[in-house]
Amino acid sequence: MKTSAIIRVIAILFFTFFIMIPFFVIGRLVTGLDILDPDAQTTSFQEVVMSFFICSSMFFAVWVFTRFGDELHFKSNGFSLKGAFQESFLGLLCGTIAIILGFLILLLWGKIVPETIDFNLMEFFWLGVLYFFVAVGEEILFRGYLLRNLLLATNKPIALLVSSFIFAGAHAGNPNFGIIPFFDLVLFGLLCGIAFLYTKRLWFPIALHFSWNFIQSLVGFNVSGQESYKVMKLEMHGADYITGGAFGFEGSLLSLAIQSVLLIALILYFPKSPSTLPTQPTRLTHSTLKQ
Repeated sequence: MKTSAIIRVIAILFFTFFIMIPFFVIGRLVTGLDILDPDAQTTSFQEVVMSFFICSSMFFAVWVFTRFGDELHFKSNGFSLKGAFQESFLGLLCGTIAIILGFLILLLWGKIVPETIDFNLMEFFWLGVLYFFVAVGEEILFRGYLLRNLLLATNKPIALLVSSFIFAGAHAGNPNFGIIPFFDLVLFGLLCGIAFLYTKRLWFPIALHFSWNFIQSLVGFNVSGQESYKVMKLEMHGADYITGGAFGFEGSLLSLAIQSVLLIALILYFPKSPSTLPTQPTRLTHSTLKQ
């Protein structure tokens, strides 16, 4: 059991990396973008379409491994409808409060200064769709599949740490990545992971991931080194380790501090002794395939 779970974790990482290539190419062709120029200027709609194809590649990889590797239903990755509304609302609330708090601290500290405000309803909508696909794809892969299988192979602390380090490492190719952004992302992985461990569902992690990225961009920060539509344009006056610099707020020590407080709050909020994820939920059989 332990060995096969580890093999599945390693295998799906390689499979996802390679399966992303054709999905990426198809996305570029559909949007009319040059396949050989990944840095070409894109519209918000084109970014959403590309995000959809990347999300689809992760979704496909997890479906393949859940169906044929684990021999489980896809919903075993954390899609029980129980608690969906409550956990989604809590995730949205936590992500929004965390980013707004960081923004206000930097603003009152004089480390950021708003320059202009430009609200565009269509850009606002596409931004939401973009980060929805990002949140769903990454949470299905890193928490729904990787963390669930790691929990079969080792204890909870190690499973959480390993999945979080893999999550952070997956962003190593992003612009302006560095040591502080790396540990920021590790901590964010722990936030999403601890919620998944307690609830056994992805609603909170997806909602937290979405609101964290969406609100960051709205108030003027880059998101994991990536630029997108911003309602507010900011002028940075502090060092990168304070403001996050070009990587975004999650590249700052302040983000580390806020996430640490949020992690403690989640541990206190959720039940103190979470049960291990079900290792054998509804195996695929001839009868269940007919359902």
